Order: sequence, then structure tokens, then C-alpha cells
Amino acid sequence: MQDAINAIRTIEPFWARLQPISLPAYGNATILRDEFNGSIDTFDAALTVLADANAARKIVIFSDFSDSKKKDRVRASYLGKISASLADIAIFVGDYANRSKEAAIEAGLSEDCVYAFFDPAEVTAFLKQFLREDDLVLIKGKASHHLSRIYLGLFGQVTCTLSSCSMQILCDRCSRLGFVWHPEIQGYMAPPDSAA
Repeated sequence: MQDAINAIRTIEPFWARLQPISLPAYGNATILRDEFNGSIDTFDAALTVLADANAARKIVIFSDFSDSKKKDRVRASYLGKISASLADIAIFVGDYANRSKEAAIEAGLSEDCVYAFFDPAEVTAFLKQFLREDDLVLIKGKASHHLSRIYLGLFGQVTCTLSSCSMQILCDRCSRLGFVWHPEIQGYMAPPDSAA
């Protein structure tokens, strides 16, 4: 059993699938990139990891989830409520971000620990000023929202402003992103020849 555990430890996670990345430029804050699949089942797994983790501040960035028959406002309220039970700080993005914010506050998060933004670029600008040492940030949302742009914006200019996108590729590899992969960000962004 120990041999199997040791072997599994050497396997690199898939890009943007519960992938931990430490950011030296932001006090070694750790981003848990889990934005490539937004089904409710994958939310459950990500939230379990967050609950078990140790960090100075646990931060969630949520937009929405898929594979649910619940209405938009109900899904938004659900994300707000679970954020209050697992995170120190909650950041919501998208059309129903304010509803999630209200639900998080109603569930017990302090108003000064909950933020709502309309688009990913606003979240990135906020994070650049907000991240600090030993933060743990989970980025999770519907695949069509392409929240990878929040993370990638920490490394350079992202010019894509679509609110929703039907492309089934990782933003790291998209020609519409606004910048391309280069060797200096090896390990931080999927290289062009990697599988999504």
C-alpha cells in the first residue's frame, strides 16, 4: 500500500483540475485551480479539500455550477451559504454574484469578508492588491465562465472579456486570451502542447 501511495504522490495534477499552485509573487499564496469542470459533483470534492486544508485565510472564488435543475438564484444562494461554512473570505463573480454575497452574509460571513464582482477582470484586479502570505484560494465555477482568466490575469494582461464562452478548451491554450505561454511561466500556465 505504501508503494502505491508513494507512486501516486509523484503524479502531477491535471491543469485546472484541483491543481495547487504556489505564487511567490503573492507571498506564496496557493491557488487551487479547479475551474475547468463546474459540475456540482466536482464542487463537492473541491469543498472537501478546502475544508481539510490549513491556511492563514481560506478564500473561495465562485461563479456558478452546472448539472443541476435548480434555478439561478437558488444556485447562487447555495454557493453563498456553503462559502460561509468553509471560507474566511468569499468572492463571487457573474450575474448572480450579489445574490451569493447576500446569502453568505445571511449565513454568517462578515460583510467585510464578502465581495461581488461582475466580471473576471475585476476579480483579478482585486486579488492583485488583496492576496497575501499563506492564503489558500479555491477558484471554481461553470466551465463556460472560464474563470481561468482570473488566475492567468495575475501573470499578465488578459484581453478576453466574454461573459460566457462555449469553447471547450482551457483558457491557457486559447488564442483569444490576450497573451501566450512563454518559458518564464513554466509550471504556472499550461504550455501550448498540453492536453486540456
